[in-house]
Amino acid sequence: MIIKRKTTIFKQIVVRVIFPGMIALIILGVFNYFNTKNLIVKSQIEKKEIIAEQIQSILEMQDMSLNILEEQIDTKLEQASNKLVNNYFQNTDILKTINLKPIRKSLDFKANYTDIYIINRKGFVINTTFYKDLNLNYFSFGLSHIEHLLQIFKDKKFVSERFTTESSTGRLKKYTYQPTLDGKYIIEIGSYSKKADKIIKFVNNSLNKLANNRAEIIDVNLFIEGDVLFPINPETKIGDYHKDIINRLLKNKGTEIIKEKVNGVELIYEYRFIERKNTDLYKGSVSGIVYDYSNDKSVITTEIIKTIAIFSIIIVLLLFLIHKNVKEITEPIKRLVSSINQISQGNFDKRTKVEGNNEISILSEHFNIMIGKIQEYYNVLEDKVRERTTEIVKNKEEIERQNKHITESLNYAQKIQNIIIPKDKNIQEYYKNSFIYFKPRDIVSGDFPWIFRKDEFIYIAAVDCTGHGVPGALLSIIGYFGLNNIVDKKDNLHTGEILNKLHSYVRKSLKQNAKDAKSRDGMDLALYKIDTIKQEIEFSGAHQPLYIIRDNKLIELKGDRKAIGGIPIKRKIDKEEKKFTTQKIEYKKLDRLFVFSDGFQDQINNNKEKYKTKNLKKLLLNNNDGNIINLKKTLNNELVNWKQSSNQIDDILFIGLEL
Repeated sequence: MIIKRKTTIFKQIVVRVIFPGMIALIILGVFNYFNTKNLIVKSQIEKKEIIAEQIQSILEMQDMSLNILEEQIDTKLEQASNKLVNNYFQNTDILKTINLKPIRKSLDFKANYTDIYIINRKGFVINTTFYKDLNLNYFSFGLSHIEHLLQIFKDKKFVSERFTTESSTGRLKKYTYQPTLDGKYIIEIGSYSKKADKIIKFVNNSLNKLANNRAEIIDVNLFIEGDVLFPINPETKIGDYHKDIINRLLKNKGTEIIKEKVNGVELIYEYRFIERKNTDLYKGSVSGIVYDYSNDKSVITTEIIKTIAIFSIIIVLLLFLIHKNVKEITEPIKRLVSSINQISQGNFDKRTKVEGNNEISILSEHFNIMIGKIQEYYNVLEDKVRERTTEIVKNKEEIERQNKHITESLNYAQKIQNIIIPKDKNIQEYYKNSFIYFKPRDIVSGDFPWIFRKDEFIYIAAVDCTGHGVPGALLSIIGYFGLNNIVDKKDNLHTGEILNKLHSYVRKSLKQNAKDAKSRDGMDLALYKIDTIKQEIEFSGAHQPLYIIRDNKLIELKGDRKAIGGIPIKRKIDKEEKKFTTQKIEYKKLDRLFVFSDGFQDQINNNKEKYKTKNLKKLLLNNNDGNIINLKKTLNNELVNWKQSSNQIDDILFIGLEL
C-alpha cells in the first residue's frame, strides 16, 4: 500500500508562486509611493514659505503707506473740527435743527466721502449729514463706546482715531471727535480716503497675483482685526468655523491648516498670523491661502495606478500558473462551495464528495459531519422558534392595545387642561400688549399660567409643579383651583397671604401634615397683583422671581426660599413655619413684567450646558424694543437654536406683560 504524503493548499501556492512575487511587488510599490509623496510634500512646504514672505512684504509696504497718509489727513480734519466747534457751533442751541450740508460744503468736504455727526450726552445722533444714522444710539454699541464718548466729554480735547475698518463696506474710514465749547455735544467727522482705498485695492490685487501665478493656489486673502473681523477682499465670505480659527490665531498667533471638500474637490485652508511691525492700525492680521493640490495628488495617484497595474499583471500570471498546476486542489474546493451554497438555501440533505489526502479532503469529511449535527439542531430550534414567535406576537398586540389606551387617555387629559389654563386672549383682555409662552415637555404639563380678575385687582402667576407629564398635571389641577378658591372667597388678600393659604391648601390636599406622610410634592411659583387704582404691584414668590424692565434696566424682585407644599423640616406645623413675604412697588406706564418657570433657563444643549438665568436676562434686555408680543417668537427661536438636537428636559412657561 502506497501512503500519499499529505500537503496543504497554502504550501503549494505560497512555496511555488505567490510568496516571492508578492514580497517584491509590495516593496517596490511602497518605496515608489513614499518617495514620490515626500518629494511633493517638501515642494509644497517650500512654496508656502515663499508665499508667506511675499505677503509679509506686501503688508509692510501697505502699513508704511497708510501711516504717511494718516498724518496728512489728521491735520486737515483737526482744522475742520476746530472750525466747526469754534466758529459754526458756538451756539449749541441750533445744533438739532441746523442744516449741516452747506457747512460740510463750506469746509470743502465731498458728500460721498465725509459726513458730520452731532452726538448728545446720552449717546444719540441728533443731527447728521448721513440721515440713515439719525437718532442712532452710540451707547447701544456696548460699554467700550460709552466709556470712549464719556472720556471725550471729560477731556474736552480733539481726538483723532486711527483708520477704522467699516464693517458694512469693508472700507477704511477715519473718525475724529471734539466736544463743543459748552460740553453739551460731541462733533464727529467721519471721512473715507480715495488714497486709502487705492492702497487696499493695490494690496488686494497683489494678493490676487500671488494666487494667479501659482496653479495650486485658489485664493489669497488677508483678514484684519479692527472693531470687527473683515477680509481685504470684500467678496470673500467667512464661515463661522473659519472665523473661530482666525480669531484664535489673532489671539495666540501661529499657523492652522484645515481641509474641506468644496464641490467634490478637497481644498486646504492655511491660516497664518502675520506680525505687523510698522503700524498700530490693526490689532492683528492673518493671511488665508486656499490650496488645491489635486494635480499633486494626481501624480501620486498615477504612481499608485502603475503599481496596481503591475500587481494586476502579476496576479493574472499567478492565476494562470495556479489554474495550470493546482487543478487537483481547486476541483474539490469547487465541489465543497457548491455543497455549501445548496445547504445555505435550506437543503440540509446535501453532502460533499470526499477525495484526496490533503486539507480539503479532511475539511470535506468534517463538513459532512457538521452538517448532520446542524440538521438535527435546526429541526429542534425551528419548533421552539415557532412557539416563541406565537407568544411574541400575542404580547405585542397586548402592548399596542395598552399603549393606545394610555395615549387616548393622555390626549383627553390634554384637552381638559387646555380648556382650564388661560391663553393669550385671556390676558390680552386686560393688557393688549401681553403674551403667554407655554411649551409642555409631554402631552400634559406640570406648569400652568393663572390669571384672575377681582374688583380693581388683577392677579397673574406662573406656577411650576413638581415633575412633569401626568404627575405634574394632576398637581397643577390642585394648584389652579386652590388659587381660584382662595382669591375668590377673600377680599383683597396680599400676595404673601395668598401663598400662605395655598401652601396650607396643598399640604392638606396631599395629606402632608400626617406623621407618616411621604409625599414631598409641591410647586414653585411667582405671583403678582396689579392694583389698577393705586398703580401699585404686590409680589410674592416661592423660589421664583418677578422681572421688571423699566427704562432699559432690569429690576429683579426675588421670591422666598420656600416652596408651596412638601413636608417641612422636622415636620413643623404651619404656624411655626416661615411665612411668605409681600413686596410692593409702584409701577410706571410701559413697565414690562415677566414671570416664568425654570424650564427655559435649565434647558441644555448638545454640550450638556444649561442656558442659565444670566443669558435669559440678556435676551430680555436685548429685545426690549418693539412690541412685547414679538418676544414670544423670539423666545421660541432662542430655545430651538440653543437646544439644537437635544430633547426638551422640562415644561416651559413664560408670561410677559406691558403696562
